Amino acid sequence: MMQRVAVIATAVLLFLIEPNFAFLSPLQFDTTLYYFVPRFLLVYLIFLATYHSKKRAMYIGLFFGILYDIFYVDIIGLYAFLYPAIIFLASVVMGYIRPNMVVTSTVALVLITILESVLYGFYSFIGLTAMTWQPFIQERLLPTIAMNFLFIILVAIIFVNLINAKLLRDEMNTV
Repeated sequence: MMQRVAVIATAVLLFLIEPNFAFLSPLQFDTTLYYFVPRFLLVYLIFLATYHSKKRAMYIGLFFGILYDIFYVDIIGLYAFLYPAIIFLASVVMGYIRPNMVVTSTVALVLITILESVLYGFYSFIGLTAMTWQPFIQERLLPTIAMNFLFIILVAIIFVNLINAKLLRDEMNTV
């Protein structure tokens, strides 16, 4: 029971934290604006699908996708479809690859790239963005990948530290 609460509480916390990091964006260097889009919740759900439960991750992704559509986007259903689809894709890929922290992190970054590209394509198709492909890659996609890469590194370090602390505790109990 406590694990379920912790899974949901972490997802809620990440959902609430993402907009705070989005306020750091855009950053201006010289005359260029760089947009950082945090996808912390999606990274968490990919890790959840890989190491815990694909079904639970997809349900949580659907729920928070709907919330994301309601609060942040004017198009209902876009994130509600894309979050579970990305989580499903992650679980399919991880079914063929032996999951570890590096592989899961790499898959998460590739899937964030796919998500951002699909969103860019959709917004271009319906005319909500006039940004061409080249500026999209330089000013939005690469900074987004960099921000989420830093987040993954921090999460991995915390995760490894927690595992090491548990191992040390177990060793102390056996001595």
